[in-house]
Amino acid sequence: MTYNNPSSSTNPHGQKHKDLETFWVDLKQGIDQVYNKENISKKRYMELYSCAYDYCANVTGENSSKSNDYGKPNKKSQKSNNGSKQGARFIGHELYKKIKDYLEQYLQQCKTQIVEKGFQDEILLDYYTKQWSDFKFGSKVLNGICQYLNRHWVKRKREEGNKKVYEISDLALVQWKEHMLSPLNYQITRAILRLIEKERNGEVVNSGLLKTAIDSFVQLGLKGVEPEQRLQVYSQHFEQHFLQETTSYYTSESMLFIQQNPIPEYLKKAERRIAEERERCEKYLHESTRTELDFRCTQVLVEQHLEIFYSDFQNLLDDDRNEDIGRMYRLVMGLPVGLQYLKQLLEDHILREGLKAVQRIHDNSDSIDPKNYVQALLDVHQKYSDLVLGAFDRCTLFVQALDKACSGFVNKNCASEASNNSGKSPELLARYCNLLLKKSARNPEEEEIESVLNSVMTIFKYITEKDVFQKFYRSLLAGRLVNDTSVSHDLEGSMISKLKQACGFEYTSKLQKMYTDTHTSKDLNDRFQEHCRSNQIAEPWVLCNDLV
Repeated sequence: MTYNNPSSSTNPHGQKHKDLETFWVDLKQGIDQVYNKENISKKRYMELYSCAYDYCANVTGENSSKSNDYGKPNKKSQKSNNGSKQGARFIGHELYKKIKDYLEQYLQQCKTQIVEKGFQDEILLDYYTKQWSDFKFGSKVLNGICQYLNRHWVKRKREEGNKKVYEISDLALVQWKEHMLSPLNYQITRAILRLIEKERNGEVVNSGLLKTAIDSFVQLGLKGVEPEQRLQVYSQHFEQHFLQETTSYYTSESMLFIQQNPIPEYLKKAERRIAEERERCEKYLHESTRTELDFRCTQVLVEQHLEIFYSDFQNLLDDDRNEDIGRMYRLVMGLPVGLQYLKQLLEDHILREGLKAVQRIHDNSDSIDPKNYVQALLDVHQKYSDLVLGAFDRCTLFVQALDKACSGFVNKNCASEASNNSGKSPELLARYCNLLLKKSARNPEEEEIESVLNSVMTIFKYITEKDVFQKFYRSLLAGRLVNDTSVSHDLEGSMISKLKQACGFEYTSKLQKMYTDTHTSKDLNDRFQEHCRSNQIAEPWVLCNDLV
């Protein structure tokens, strides 16, 4: 809809107004149209912009002689150009004051309507957010109309150090905060918190309404202030109350729930609640709240119940509740002290399980079979390696616990104690390697043997007395090489390479020389026999037999 300028017949574009009160009537009518959300044509918008421009630029001797910015009379002795400057400042001040008074009056009417109608909870938020959206849009338009005022009078005042003068868009925010938010802050904040509590209790709420209401606190931060101060309104008027309510809500809920339910159910509940709060932050809270919200939830839902977590962690390990163990780890991972305690519990548990596994092997036979012994060690390591990689997400702390526990039961167990021999494990490991690499009727395929040798190296890395392993392995290797009972020369070379990679060149130098000499001897022998056959020469041992 297009609106005609009521003064256009007497004030064509470019003509200066001298009666500022009369001039304000047309400008105020346009501002009314803006805040009443009436359709304004581009032509009408330009008329209002011109009004504001002409208002600021309307400098006459009469105006400039009345007073300056500070209400002091101008001296007649001032130069004409200086008088014009003071007059422009005077009119800028008057226009700014009229706009400020207009916004105050407009917002007082909005507030009065809320108070008189007694709006509460969701109805209050619905009205408040609608008024906020309309006011925001109207202030954006008004700011455009007053660009000349912003660029000249406002800018100059701020450069002079007057921080109580704002651009019109920021002035609108200041007025909203003073005349809407401050007097209604308690009602608005309580309405938001009650709606959030309903959502926590499982009711469906209008997330869009919550976002708009909470965003109003964020947007009331002025662009001219320091970055850390821009969220001051949000923090003081909403965030602090929200965090207090969150702490109170989950303290009560968690205490009641953990008393009435087993710990696995509580873990699920706590994890779900923390996920909901993070989703809530994504939906309608400011991102700066995330860190403190996570901390409060972890403190209330986890830290306050750590003793119960610790006492039930052993039960979860005993029952192989890996999913629940992972859930507990994820909840406790934000608490370094809590993780350290869980790490120690896991380490002790793995050590006990390893010792039990060896004890079962020892109890079932008078002599320990190397294959059964190594397989028992591997089974324990594999089980808890899967747990650490899965439930504990490869956390370095728990990898260290696994390694320390495995090193404990591999090097000192009932087998070593029964024989009073600390080198029992490396001996049995070397003998198991001999079983794998020596020809027999039950040898598996080479690929399978290679895979088992890789597993053997897993146990080897935990061996402390590696020189004992080397001693037995070298002796057994010599027997296989001399008697030509190796299942595969390639596998022999592969195993030596694995040992070399684990312990270095010096550790395997003698093994490598034995392997190389045997391979060279066999190669020379094969070539000699081929030479004898190709030249029809009797082989040496045949000649010896003839002589005998």
